[in-house]
This record gives sequence, C-alpha cells and structure tokens, in this order.
Amino acid sequence: MDLNKPITQEQFGELVGVSGPAISKQVSAGILERGATLKVWLIAYCDNLRRRAAGHIAAGNGLDLVQERAALANVQRQQTELKNAEIRGELVRARDVRREIYTASRQIRNTMLTLPDRIASKLVTVDDGLVIHEMLEAEVTVMLEDVAALGDQMQENQQEEESV
Repeated sequence: MDLNKPITQEQFGELVGVSGPAISKQVSAGILERGATLKVWLIAYCDNLRRRAAGHIAAGNGLDLVQERAALANVQRQQTELKNAEIRGELVRARDVRREIYTASRQIRNTMLTLPDRIASKLVTVDDGLVIHEMLEAEVTVMLEDVAALGDQMQENQQEEESV
C-alpha cells in the first residue's frame, strides 16, 4: 500500500477494522477529506480517535464528556447558589410566599367582616351623616391598625423562626 495514494472508503475501513458506512460517516462529517491520500486519512482518523478518547469530542452516542461534565458542574453550582441564597434569607420558596399571602389575606378579610358587628349598635342612634362618616372612618382606622399589628406579629414570628 502506497501511503501517498488515495484509498477507497471500503479499503480504508477494512484496514482500520470498521465498516465502509462508518468511514462514509466520517467523510460526511468532514473528519476525513474526500479523495485524500491514505497517509492523510490515517493521520486524521488517529487524531479523531485520540480526541474522542480524551473526551474532547463527542463519541458516536452524541455525548461529549467534557461538555457534559461542565454542564453538570454548572447545574450543581447553580443549585448550591440557590441553597445558599435561601439560607441567607435572600430567596424564599414560592409555596411559602403563597401560604403567607393567603394567611394575611384571610386575616384582613376576617377583620373587615367584623366591621358591621363592631359599629352597628353605635350607628343606630346617629342621624348626622358627618358623625356616621367619622365613626366609620375611626373604626376602619382601628381595623387597619389591627391588620398592621398582625403583619408585625407575622414578621416577628418569621424572624424568630430564622434565628432558630
């Protein structure tokens, strides 16, 4: 065999121990240059095998080990960053936020629903619209202050939980 002469795909496949279609795939992929000499193909073929063995290029299954390891390391780094942010209190879980919003909104709703019971008996005897307005305003202010106090209490409870 003359190293400086072109070789067919079938002959080269037989020489290196693979099928003709496997060599054809390498030609199509640009690994082996169509019509090149045996020497050029041997060098390119061996170089491809070395690079694949070192994990620098994908094997036949499409996995590039270097890239896969880098991607895995990146995902693990992101997970660690998220956990650390949560530990530092910079990040909270969405379900926890939803639960707190639900709890707060129920407390506000329940407080507001008590308004008629809290003021009805006082309003029965009042004929003056301005006085009724002032009484309602005062009662709503008290209720909103109660809601704010509930919020402060929830905040204190959260801080106690975090310090434990």
